[in-house]
Amino acid sequence: YITHRRMFSLLLLILGVSGVCSDSHTPRYYNTAVSGKGSGLPEYSEVGYVDDQQIVHYNSDSHLQRPVAPWMNNEGAEYWERETQRNKGNEPVFRHNVRTAMSRFNQTGGLHSYQWMYG
Repeated sequence: YITHRRMFSLLLLILGVSGVCSDSHTPRYYNTAVSGKGSGLPEYSEVGYVDDQQIVHYNSDSHLQRPVAPWMNNEGAEYWERETQRNKGNEPVFRHNVRTAMSRFNQTGGLHSYQWMYG
């Protein structure tokens, strides 16, 4: 027979222990597109971080998602293929966003960028 008070105490204990035992990590991904092929920069790139440590990188020159952090090498081929395909799909969307921003501000030349951060 468990009283409401005892159930509440048990719930607090479980929540408290899970908060102490679990590590919290912060993933962040930056997707960037730039205008103009002559800039020396890839037209599209994605860089992934966990706790401010770079873990992955993709760009439109290589068309491959690659590990940067050594522990990311543990991911299987399916992961890398899925992430590569996702970024290949993002490339035209981000290029379009750069062109849209340029046209809205009546810009026809120069270096322009569009960046999106999530995580």
